[in-house]
Amino acid sequence: MVELRDREFAQERISQLEAPCDGVTIVRCTRYGDFTYFIWRDLENKLYALAYEPRLEALIDYVLDVYWLVDSFRVRATAGSTGWPMTVAEHYAANFKDPADARYAHQTERAALDVARTDIPPMSYHRNLERQGDEGDLIQILAAFAETLPQGTADDS
Repeated sequence: MVELRDREFAQERISQLEAPCDGVTIVRCTRYGDFTYFIWRDLENKLYALAYEPRLEALIDYVLDVYWLVDSFRVRATAGSTGWPMTVAEHYAANFKDPADARYAHQTERAALDVARTDIPPMSYHRNLERQGDEGDLIQILAAFAETLPQGTADDS
């Protein structure tokens, strides 16, 4: 399964999500045997992987920036063109030239993310693969931000 993951990541040019990063949102959840990943997309249409962690489920409806402030990384909602937090729909519109393609990708990828993942255990970030580096720290930063979010989902209109 690791070979399949590596081959698919190479074909889709998926790299490891690392801080700092701007305008990223979760676009799918992918499983390779015992390994499960959230796949993230940035505003340049680049894809990134981060080990699956249930505490990050709350971030599915958000577009985020992870930035350095004084002596640590912080997380904030990405600002949209109006100054308000960018919606996931706006994120898709920024990544696809054709509005119809953006709507289709948004609808299909969001529908796939709506499927419950109750049977997937979190990937232990203590099981560091050579490509994961500081992945556990980034997961902790994102999970701490997720805990501050209101219950329910963001308005994605």
